[in-house]
Amino acid sequence: MASIEQHISELLYDHDCVIVPSLGGFLASNQDAFIGPGNSIFPPFRKIAFNVYLKKMMDFLPIT
Repeated sequence: MASIEQHISELLYDHDCVIVPSLGGFLASNQDAFIGPGNSIFPPFRKIAFNVYLKKMMDFLPIT
């Protein structure tokens, strides 16, 4: 049986927002590659944020 963390992780691969009722919403956004201090190169990545105020369920979160 998969855990809630695994479900959320899998859903965030395909969706930019996953809302868990009574908990909050996880938001994913793509970040561009950039050159940092010392000419270090950072590849593109997906940034994940959590918002406790997003509690209304807009999509179904399947839990099996």
